[in-house]
Amino acid sequence: MKNIKFIFLLIFTLSCEDDTVSSNSSACDSSLAGTWVMTASGVIDGDTGDCSANPPTETNTNSSYILSEDCTFTQVSDIQPCNDSSGENYSDFCSGTWSSTSSTIFPLPNGYQQLGSVFQSILTYTLNADNTVMSLFIPTDTTNDDQDNPDSCQYNEYTKQ
Repeated sequence: MKNIKFIFLLIFTLSCEDDTVSSNSSACDSSLAGTWVMTASGVIDGDTGDCSANPPTETNTNSSYILSEDCTFTQVSDIQPCNDSSGENYSDFCSGTWSSTSSTIFPLPNGYQQLGSVFQSILTYTLNADNTVMSLFIPTDTTNDDQDNPDSCQYNEYTKQ
């Protein structure tokens, strides 16, 4: 049931979209370009889906975003598919374009370019005050009860090197 709702939402969103996201349609701040290394990630213990509990402060995952001044990025990780630059899905999921505002960074993988507006609310990282840390909170539903009611929160944090 949850998947059916998502499909209808996706179809509705796409039917209302009249232009695609591309590297030319958004700007990136070149001062944010560089290597961003994952410094914390995981499910937030004790969170009820509102992402208000204290996030993790470490990670077991090696991952980094390499943001280029031309608004393109590459992600390198020890997790599939970003652990093999010659792999079949690497280009679709581990490289793409990025845009930014004064307080956010939005990396959009090549495989999601046609659905940019759908993924923007999910994949947009928030910057800290001095633009050295970007973080992302994603409410998640882990109950498998066919209801779309987040009961947990996933956290990712990257620090600029």
